[in-house]
Amino acid sequence: MTGHSLYGNEPGSRSHEIRIALVLYGGVSLAVYENGVTRAFHDLVVGNGIFGLLKELLDADAVVDIISGASAGGINGLLLAASLESGAEFKETSRLWRNQGDLGALMRPLSESDAPESLLSGEVYQNELIAAFRQVVEPHPTGRIEPGEMDVFITGTDLYGRIHTFWDSPGTPVQDKNHRVVFHLKHRPDRACLGLEQGAAKTGREIEQAHILASIARITSTFPAAFPPFRVAQVPEAYRESVAAAILRAGGQAAASPRGRKPEDTASQDAATRAYVDGGVLDNKPFGPVIKAIFHRMTNRLVFRRLFFVEPDPEQFTTVSTRQEVPNPLGVVLASLLTIPSHESIYEEIETLREHNARIRWFQNLKDNLAKNSFRSGSERPTSSRDGIIYRQVRFDSLAKSLLLDVDAVPDATHSITEPARKAVYEELLKWLAVSFPNDNALDAIDPYDISYHMRRAYYFLDQIYEALEMSKGEKEEEYRTTLAAQSRIVKALRSIRESLYRLRDLSLPAWLEEAERILERDPGAPIEPVVQNVVKTFALFLDAGSERWKPLEASATADPVARVVSIGDRDKGVLSRERLMGTTVSLQTEVKGLLERSRGSIAFPHDTILQRIEALQSDVLDYCSMHGLIPGDDEQRGTAAFFKEFDRVDSAFFPLEYASGVHETNEIKFQRISPVDAQKGLSNLDAAKKVSGDELAHFSAFFRRDWRSNDILWGRLDSICRIIDSLLDDDSMPTVISRINRLSDHFTIERLGNLLGHCPKDRLLALERAWAGFACAAVSARVEPGAVRDAYNQFKLELIRAAQHHAAHEDLGTVLDDHQDQCREWDLPPRYDGSVLSNPETDRGAYFRSLEMGRQTVAGEHGAVPLHILWEYASKACLLAWGMLNRSLGAPGRKVSFLGSGPFRKALRSPILFSHLLVLMMRNEKKMFPSVLIAILTALATWTAFGLLVGHTSWILALFLLVVVVAFVNFVAPRRSETKRSFQK
Repeated sequence: MTGHSLYGNEPGSRSHEIRIALVLYGGVSLAVYENGVTRAFHDLVVGNGIFGLLKELLDADAVVDIISGASAGGINGLLLAASLESGAEFKETSRLWRNQGDLGALMRPLSESDAPESLLSGEVYQNELIAAFRQVVEPHPTGRIEPGEMDVFITGTDLYGRIHTFWDSPGTPVQDKNHRVVFHLKHRPDRACLGLEQGAAKTGREIEQAHILASIARITSTFPAAFPPFRVAQVPEAYRESVAAAILRAGGQAAASPRGRKPEDTASQDAATRAYVDGGVLDNKPFGPVIKAIFHRMTNRLVFRRLFFVEPDPEQFTTVSTRQEVPNPLGVVLASLLTIPSHESIYEEIETLREHNARIRWFQNLKDNLAKNSFRSGSERPTSSRDGIIYRQVRFDSLAKSLLLDVDAVPDATHSITEPARKAVYEELLKWLAVSFPNDNALDAIDPYDISYHMRRAYYFLDQIYEALEMSKGEKEEEYRTTLAAQSRIVKALRSIRESLYRLRDLSLPAWLEEAERILERDPGAPIEPVVQNVVKTFALFLDAGSERWKPLEASATADPVARVVSIGDRDKGVLSRERLMGTTVSLQTEVKGLLERSRGSIAFPHDTILQRIEALQSDVLDYCSMHGLIPGDDEQRGTAAFFKEFDRVDSAFFPLEYASGVHETNEIKFQRISPVDAQKGLSNLDAAKKVSGDELAHFSAFFRRDWRSNDILWGRLDSICRIIDSLLDDDSMPTVISRINRLSDHFTIERLGNLLGHCPKDRLLALERAWAGFACAAVSARVEPGAVRDAYNQFKLELIRAAQHHAAHEDLGTVLDDHQDQCREWDLPPRYDGSVLSNPETDRGAYFRSLEMGRQTVAGEHGAVPLHILWEYASKACLLAWGMLNRSLGAPGRKVSFLGSGPFRKALRSPILFSHLLVLMMRNEKKMFPSVLIAILTALATWTAFGLLVGHTSWILALFLLVVVVAFVNFVAPRRSETKRSFQK
């Protein structure tokens, strides 16, 4: 979709950013619902369909920057992250669930029933996961939008646990064991790819990456007993070493050396001793990592922060009555051992979010009060507290940690450094900064090297100018457009410099810490000032504006101040154009080696740094604002120097507070659940029990039928469309949408909407067009009450949801009906749903899909949709496999047999189950011969029984028992199969 915003249409060029944090619960076969959910979020990020229009309404880009998943939810989270990283089309991932998520295909063959590890085949599962991830990790540059920084957290359970030792205050060692594992995978532009080591290039390693991601997906979804525990030995030998290292690295378990470095062979041996099972065993609702990651995010634009958590089958609770019966002893035991421990509450996490939001409101109120008393409001110009000792010390600490911590989160007081070598360098660096910059001009000398300071200032100005734009009511729009375009490029340039600094740190830090270790090993009390000088000089040389790296950013001299600002904002040919910024991100490998050699010796700071060059461009933009009166205030107070002083005043007041509290993303976090229960607008306005099919049999039921899985995927997509639009177009967003009415009027014509939503029925497009016109008219009319404007806004939002859902339903209904036909053919059943509706262009596919109410179907019972002989095939096979698993578990070490492996138990119990299972297979696979074979079997068993009675042989008992089994099968399974066919015909 094309359109315009004040920033342009390049990703990162709009005024706002929608940041999504996504928590995906475990749910066994309800993972198929979550696949539809994650597809909706992928569509939001890339702007498919209605979401492109939604982003224009809000003048916002969208990113999913934090994903956390457990069990089957972890698989979908990894698939989403991998597709965002590579640019692959996410909708193709539904094939994994539709085609391969079948119980019959995943169950182990009967030949392995003597002593299997599990009911389902881990090998088949692993291979399917690898195939799915190979599709999504392959680069697709034409469809890719750079996701920016992205953190993915996937839970697992270490079956044997990992022992940790810590020391109490007197120095006594205390041991603890932790079975919970959180795999942390990172994407960083040009620096880190999901699952690979820091700084590794992805090119040529796509297959290796697919094996790593598939292995972590396998770990988090290894449901106990259903799948065997994951072990590295199950990975193909060619990728075993890299998978072992990645698992330990991502799981935070590769910490044998001070810096977490471990030889590959040791890592492989360590990983080989590990066995992992489902992440949902200990953490099925992984909120913790998400909340911590959000708190350490730093913004560079105005942000709409949303946290969505997906619960496909919400738990229902009953309020405790005052007349509740006293529990009996057995009830107390069962509740204590099973019910209570199995429930995982999210109450504390939600309370943490509320406390965070309250803290943000407190910060914002302080800032607002400071702004009211600032000199920009006409009061007496204050003196700056920029050189206060607290502010200075916090700036020093922030700078030191940003150079020495190998993390990308904004450093703050909560980041502790405990590794001996790193801690020694850190403490020495703080001493060096305090000694080298002791006077009142200390921070003026530090500013040219502090990227975080420059980014805070650039964002502060962006915030102020956008606030002025909203108050301008359309005046000087061209000047604001020019200013925002220029400021957008400045922010992008600073981000590019920060990424390069991080890459330099990642490549240099091991050498610095090794040098510090050598010094400390020779003499624990020896000074390590030479290491500190190397650190400081390396970064100083790197930022030297005179180096070849920064040549592309040299500005052409021009006396025209307007032309300079226009050039800054030109992303194609300007001084900060995309091509020029890319020219500064060349490989650092050879450059780092040269910097490390040059850094030895005394420190000589460069005359000019690249950050000072960017500051000069920032001054040009501020001068332009002063020239055109874009910054509120008296004329003599609009200058660049005045603005810089004001920022220093605000930063000196609030940066120490933000640093101490760990609050960097100063936006409230709005959280919302996605479930069939909560989504009740548009097509989603339906009882949850009529939507989802995978909520039976402890959430395993969707594995029975392929069309059930397709149905749940589509409902996940429809419900997410409802919840996403409802969340983003809330009352707080209405002023933003109103401010853009004039710029968006041409987007809501039937022609434009038809191009955007090609599958949507025309009547829904007409309804959307009318709703927009009604809202626009009400919003610009001075005579309309605010309540009426809000009503018109909500009606427009509802029609937007309806149009998007109908588009999605028309797009995917064919897949649901095709899968239904395929399932019926496989089971030799007549189809219940008429696929001919697809050939009628007048069919409202959305309404038709909603009327199917496929969620009402059950595995068995009144609405049973799984034939009884299929149920018996699966149940009997599961019994045989479970028998073998129990036999394997009870057998003595080194033996595969126990009392279950032979003797009367096997003959009396296992043989009839096996016999009936083989009968079902014969009935399905040999339809024409089955009646004749059945008669022959009955005759043979009857003869065997009679002969045994005559000769007095005890085998007649088994023969008679098998005869009863066959008769029962004929009377209870075969007739029900016919009844099932008739019920489908109804």
